[in-house]
Amino acid sequence: IPTLDLEKESNRVDLSYRVERLFNLKDWLTLTPIAGARLSNYRNQKVEPHEIAIKKEYSREIFQLGFDLILRTLILLGCEAIFLNNAAALGDLHLAIAQLVMVVFGIIAFGLDGYAHAAEALVGDAMGQRDRDMLRTVINRTNVMAFASALLSSLIIWVGRVPIIGLLTNQPDLIAATLEHWHWVAVLPLASMRASR
Repeated sequence: IPTLDLEKESNRVDLSYRVERLFNLKDWLTLTPIAGARLSNYRNQKVEPHEIAIKKEYSREIFQLGFDLILRTLILLGCEAIFLNNAAALGDLHLAIAQLVMVVFGIIAFGLDGYAHAAEALVGDAMGQRDRDMLRTVINRTNVMAFASALLSSLIIWVGRVPIIGLLTNQPDLIAATLEHWHWVAVLPLASMRASR
């Protein structure tokens, strides 16, 4: 792969403004909505070697709007708690099955999150460069790769269900009961991939 050794120089001006407000809902719970913007202007760009075509002046805008990640985490943990609580109401065996499903779900989520993080970074790069072709390519490729990985994960989970469950528990009753519900676990990667898009 050919590489270029570039030396860049430019004058840059950054204007950044952010508004945030801390709300203490309880002693143990805070919420901080954030809204902000950053404008970067680049001027007098010089790149060595001189044969490279660059813009002498351009600007980039970055906008931010959101809440603390803790809110998302609390909602996720709340859903998991409700799931486990409902399973516990059905008995110890169902609670154990639910816990095994949660372990596999965590592994699936960490694996597929890589595509979401890559897409966020690459889409941001394409937006910053105002490159629609790159944006379309990034969206298409990350979706295709995430779908292919989710499909492969589902197949591995379905075909390897006995060894996978055997790695998680050695209790015969739990293994047999988990196998009865394993089809739901096999569709988790595809559902997770669809939900993250």
